Amino acid sequence: MFRSLNNARLRLAGVAGVALTLSVAACDSGSNKINMTSYAETFVAALAKACPMTGPDDAAAFDACRKQLGTGVEAKALHDTVVLWGGEQSALGWDKKKLTYFKGEVFERLYLSLYMFTGKQRIIGEGPEGTTVVAVEAYFRNGLPPGGYPYPFWHSATKWDAYEKSNEIRFYLTAEGKAKFITRGDGGSNDNRGAYAAVTPPAFAGEWTWTDASGQAQPYITLFGDLFSANNPHLTRVDETYKAVATSMRNADCTGCHAPDGHKFMNRLTLLQTPQHAAGEIDAVLKTVNDRSMPKTEKGDRLALDPKLKTELLITGEAFKKALDDAAAWQKKNGKPTS
Repeated sequence: MFRSLNNARLRLAGVAGVALTLSVAACDSGSNKINMTSYAETFVAALAKACPMTGPDDAAAFDACRKQLGTGVEAKALHDTVVLWGGEQSALGWDKKKLTYFKGEVFERLYLSLYMFTGKQRIIGEGPEGTTVVAVEAYFRNGLPPGGYPYPFWHSATKWDAYEKSNEIRFYLTAEGKAKFITRGDGGSNDNRGAYAAVTPPAFAGEWTWTDASGQAQPYITLFGDLFSANNPHLTRVDETYKAVATSMRNADCTGCHAPDGHKFMNRLTLLQTPQHAAGEIDAVLKTVNDRSMPKTEKGDRLALDPKLKTELLITGEAFKKALDDAAAWQKKNGKPTS
């Protein structure tokens, strides 16, 4: 909700992903459609290579997975696109499922890395909007330190339980091989899970971000220091501009809705509560503020944004975006891909 607008709720509209042409599988002559059977095998083999099965508390394997993801075939499906992620929710129609928008790279880095892959997959048929559903055997890392998760999944006992029990990720791929929807579920097999026991997570303290006993900001995987090299000359500016835009978003109470419990307000959610979540959505924030498509009431009625607040959001948001672009360009120029 916006404090200045009688507690109206801000909701960011999702944006459609960009179609990708995949050269890793056989293509139809004169078409960018892929051979889905061939591609599914190659895609899942790449996931298993980057994030193989190990102990669910193996932090070193988790770090290696995060560094490897995006360097293989999976980048073709997940980069330069937008995906919707959430539980399978098989009892609900697609318009009723509670799903969250992510840039593919953000999803890959913060969420897909939480899983280990066996390399097993099966094509289970046609999905919504002309997609093909590829069910991939995958098991959740439930033994990581709290800061290894992008937010405290244990804020909801039901959500934590669902993550722990999940044994399958379904990729809903377009004819061009682009991931459009990605869901987790427990409809697969546990035969290859290995040694695994339920974990009792720490009590939820009511905050999506926190400082641990050593003074370290958490979750550490959402910090810019975990994304960019320590010697990136733009890192300080990224941090400073993020703090400025985060203040602007708090003034507008954007994070009142765009937080992990925001599905109580909307079925399609964007998250802004951590540095990397905000970085992934800054283009959408600027667009919706600039074209006045937000804020809206819970019924979808458009409301006017206070001019001073709009200006503040646009100025701080543009500065943040520029700092991010400069930092990413430096990484690329110096051969240091983001984590």
